[in-house]
Amino acid sequence: MKNKKLNTIFLETLNKRFPNRSELADILADLLDTDKTSIYRRLREDVRFSVDELGSIAKRFAISLDELIDNVRERDYKTMKLEMPFITDENGIIYDLLEEQLFCSEKFVNGEDSELGAALGILNRAFFIHYDQLARFFLFKWGRYYTDLNDFKRFETVEINDRFKALQRIEGESLQRFKNTFYIWDIRIIPNLVRDIKYYESIDLINSTDTQLLRDDLFQLLDDLEAQVAQGRYQETGNHFEFYTASMNIHTTHTYMHSGDHWVYFLNAFVVRSMYTVDPLVCARMKNWINTQKASSVLISESGEKERLQFFNKQRQVVEML
Repeated sequence: MKNKKLNTIFLETLNKRFPNRSELADILADLLDTDKTSIYRRLREDVRFSVDELGSIAKRFAISLDELIDNVRERDYKTMKLEMPFITDENGIIYDLLEEQLFCSEKFVNGEDSELGAALGILNRAFFIHYDQLARFFLFKWGRYYTDLNDFKRFETVEINDRFKALQRIEGESLQRFKNTFYIWDIRIIPNLVRDIKYYESIDLINSTDTQLLRDDLFQLLDDLEAQVAQGRYQETGNHFEFYTASMNIHTTHTYMHSGDHWVYFLNAFVVRSMYTVDPLVCARMKNWINTQKASSVLISESGEKERLQFFNKQRQVVEML
């Protein structure tokens, strides 16, 4: 693929996603608000896509132009896209951006071979989005780091409205549609989260009433997770679910999703957003690395009853400290 023009590589990527040229022409004509004759000229490379057109198409279908540019360089540099943690503007949360993320994840969950694997150093969205107070806490923590909005200055001013709850519900349901899922948890996840909550309470950014609400959510999370781990399946979908506790510290959070020809690997860099790549080679290597962490971890889903009871009892003892 080296020495090809970017426009050619871009077209090859589009054609892989949409083998039916007529369907692709209809989609692009609608997206770029132009006639199909102009689109067909671009698909034949009689005319090149403009920079604006490339940007619009890449954004719509989550195509990384950085990764395509890798293939026209003399040296092979693998890139990751840095998703800056801006999901708000001066008016608050940008819901269209959150909805766009959900659209991009849909292509991963429908295949019979769909899988999700993760090695977690912190509690990630797959777990806290089901609990309003925990979701508020992570939004509060993110907002304090990355915005100047007054809504995030104190925990009590952070609100989860109906639209946000609906998006969380859709995301939660989507994650349970993967045919096979496994998580490897750092055993410090809950202790570190409790420490953060106690810190914010100590500087009077979380009041005692809200601390108790967070405590209740954590207990509910542990109860629900223990029941799910014991079953080894999602109750709602029946899809397979494995849960491991890590014997060594996991310093960062890694997640991959794979289905058919679709790949994505996330490296958590922020509370809400992540760096990611859709390069199949990089994703496959990170998938292999994440899976190798199972060898030094303890499987407590379905089997491992003794270890499972010990793990969850210790987590509850930590939450009791709130």
